[in-house]
Amino acid sequence: MEPKKAFFSAAYKINKQEDINTLYDQWAGSYDQELMEMGYQSPIRCASALAKFMPLEIPVLDFGCGTGLSGEALQKVGFKHIFGTEINSNMREIAKRKNIYKEFFMTDTVNPFPAATEFYAICAVGVISAGAGPPSLLRQSLDCLKKEGIICFSYNDHTLSNPSYMDVLKEVEELGEFEEVFSEYGDHLIKKGLGSTVYIFRKKTK
Repeated sequence: MEPKKAFFSAAYKINKQEDINTLYDQWAGSYDQELMEMGYQSPIRCASALAKFMPLEIPVLDFGCGTGLSGEALQKVGFKHIFGTEINSNMREIAKRKNIYKEFFMTDTVNPFPAATEFYAICAVGVISAGAGPPSLLRQSLDCLKKEGIICFSYNDHTLSNPSYMDVLKEVEELGEFEEVFSEYGDHLIKKGLGSTVYIFRKKTK
């Protein structure tokens, strides 16, 4: 078995954040090639959905940007001011070399979002998901939105079947502070036959 395929399989079998970070340390070098070979569609689906609800001039935080595949998708649909966060240093360095991001905010697992910073638009492709970040990131990300700000995020099939992620999604919907304005199920990894749902939530004004 090729090492890159072992990385993909391992992503959904580990739960400890330190083990996830180690996996992505090792995976960073082959990540882009592997995902592109599999027909990775969630980044462009998220970017296209976000563009329907936000002007392209609005600054966008690409949360958990990884190696920058999501940033490339945001740039492709026309967003002009893209900012990034990524706690994995190996992936972050690859993303930086792509010259997509205006700035990288320094974050870590304890403080995953930029301190005292709010955004009108956040894009989180495959970050709040099984094999990546915990369910609690969804609520934390919503707290970083300005009034009338929106977040676009994706739940892949593994995440959609995980009760802990779906419970948090339901809790957010019941809070009353946010409204779901878009959801669409479609391709995630074409070659693997996997799908994902792209969601957009807006923070209400009070």
